[in-house]
Amino acid sequence: FYTGASETMRLNSGGVLQIGSTSDLGAFKLQVTGDSDFVGIATHVAQSTTALTVARTGSTYALQVDTNTASSVTGLKITAAAAGAGLALSEIGGNTDENLTIDAKGAGTISLGATSTGSVLFAGGFGSTGCSISTSGALSCDSTATIGSSSSAVLSNASLTTATSFTVGNSSSALTLGGSSGNVVISSTTSSPT
Repeated sequence: FYTGASETMRLNSGGVLQIGSTSDLGAFKLQVTGDSDFVGIATHVAQSTTALTVARTGSTYALQVDTNTASSVTGLKITAAAAGAGLALSEIGGNTDENLTIDAKGAGTISLGATSTGSVLFAGGFGSTGCSISTSGALSCDSTATIGSSSSAVLSNASLTTATSFTVGNSSSALTLGGSSGNVVISSTTSSPT
């Protein structure tokens, strides 16, 4: 272990701790090899497409943080909580309102709740202010669920059940029941369904 006029810090020959940016230390700002524990607050400042990375080897990244946009002020905050209270991911940035975008790569899919057994909640979830999708695929909403402006809702080998009065169509749109084959069945628990 030594420091000097041409060294910032170095512990090598098996230990490999290199900190600095002198020519003797090459491009290393910090290199730690092996299992490491960091205790305390750590702040890393860098403008780069690979400002912070975790990789198995070389550039086979498992995690990559890109801070290269010159005017960037947004980021991701991870908030831990006590047992049973869950983990929170949220947007941080300079504006009151900031968007959060999640993308798969190429034609890859995005899975929510693919292995968990709880429902997926949107905007507060059903029973509060939004909608929920159960692991069986049931959609429940507290308010109106609108399917597109020119789309159709298709029920395949299933029935549509409503807890209250149900309205289809509006004053300017036609309602079409049935198709080229099959029956349309309207039923009620009363003797005279309406």
